[in-house]
Amino acid sequence: MLTLSTKCYISTQGEEGIKSFKYKGGSDSIFYSYFWSPLCDYLVKNYFPSYLAPNSITLIGFLIHLVAHIIVLYYSPDLKQTLPQWLCFLLSFSLLTYQILDNCDGKQARATGSSSPLGMLFDHGCDALTTWIVTLNTAAVFKYKKLHYYIIQFIQLDQFHSFQECGVNIIAGHLDQ
Repeated sequence: MLTLSTKCYISTQGEEGIKSFKYKGGSDSIFYSYFWSPLCDYLVKNYFPSYLAPNSITLIGFLIHLVAHIIVLYYSPDLKQTLPQWLCFLLSFSLLTYQILDNCDGKQARATGSSSPLGMLFDHGCDALTTWIVTLNTAAVFKYKKLHYYIIQFIQLDQFHSFQECGVNIIAGHLDQ
């Protein structure tokens, strides 16, 4: 039983549930099934050494995307200046790299037998931060005012839940189950 002082926060049954938790990811998406998954399987099998920790793959992808965002902030601190074309290309490349590495980290963890709840938490934490970075980068590319990037964030959240709830995962991206 997990307690802080005298108050119980997690019951014994809840503690057992946490210990027996097993993550199950997957996707019904055609694009994931026929493109992302085979691509990442190939990359992990042929290019990633077995000693490379899955969390380091996640971190590398996140840092690449974060560095691109820092460059955006250098050129457009208030997200209102026009960005150079090469920077827009860099943003696209960094997001694509992040998506590929984000898909590879779980495959590397399963291939090396190093899957863990901490790794899942780290991966999903980086995903959450990346969602905000993508929102800010989109606002910078299109020179949106402050209110607009809150709207973009809401649309991303709505799209994720709508696709999942309406059962259109076959055309959506990878969604955790």
